[in-house]
Amino acid sequence: MSEEEAVSAIDELLVGDQSIPGKLAMKKGIDEEAVARLESAIETLMPIYKVRNDIPKKVAAAFLDLAADFDRTMPLYSSELQDRIEDLKLHIISLGYDLFGS
Repeated sequence: MSEEEAVSAIDELLVGDQSIPGKLAMKKGIDEEAVARLESAIETLMPIYKVRNDIPKKVAAAFLDLAADFDRTMPLYSSELQDRIEDLKLHIISLGYDLFGS
């Protein structure tokens, strides 16, 4: 995956109605394929962004308020699925910290 493709994938998978949080909000559950694509996109960008001082706004914006996007969907699901959603949220946030070098 190229840098441009990875940036587009992150935007697509974290922002908007067809994003991972967007699908959760529409009661479509966890899209495991989308999660795998997101992980791949982030892993593609990690070595690139480790040596840069700047990150595209599009990527940074995708991670803004991400926790709230997941948290708003919690009441729609059973407690078992809420636990999986919480784990997914924490995993994605952790990947974001890794991506941004924190």
